[in-house]
Amino acid sequence: GDRIAYHSTRRNRKDLDLYVMNPADSKTDRMLAQLEGAWQVQDWSPDDKQLLLREFISINESYLWLVDAASGEKTLITPKGGAEKVAYGGAAFSKDGKGIYVTTDRESEFLRLAYLDLATMRRVVEREGGCLVWGGAVRLSPADDVLIRIERALDLDSEGQLVASVLSKKLAAGATHVVIDMPV
Repeated sequence: GDRIAYHSTRRNRKDLDLYVMNPADSKTDRMLAQLEGAWQVQDWSPDDKQLLLREFISINESYLWLVDAASGEKTLITPKGGAEKVAYGGAAFSKDGKGIYVTTDRESEFLRLAYLDLATMRRVVEREGGCLVWGGAVRLSPADDVLIRIERALDLDSEGQLVASVLSKKLAAGATHVVIDMPV
């Protein structure tokens, strides 16, 4: 696409609102969604119609949202308000845009790779009023299985390993663009 998405606190110097713009034309810079708290852009959908965002509450609690790239309308795609707090890590749209690959600690002490099928989630949410999704291993990146075994044995979790893991998944999924938002 021809646009970038970024966060800025320029509205109130506190909350990270979502902005989009064409970097070749600064006049296109606009706030897409007013947000409260800590948010991170995770990915653009392959058709450039949606953004995937993570709302960060704490190291143990976060949520994934879809944001319409034209209207800024937000749709929560992971359960919120349950007794068990769940953390979601790096997330990316599948190459066909029909699902999302995400790391989560749902039912685990460690982050694991999961696949969220968007069509199935929408049907369940419409029928039941909510859903819980867990896909387990998808063997998207065989190198990641080796890294995770070594990481667990040595108790490692470095930024370099995180970046390598994210990039290997993006490459395996056929991504041509990558957004990595890491706190410094």
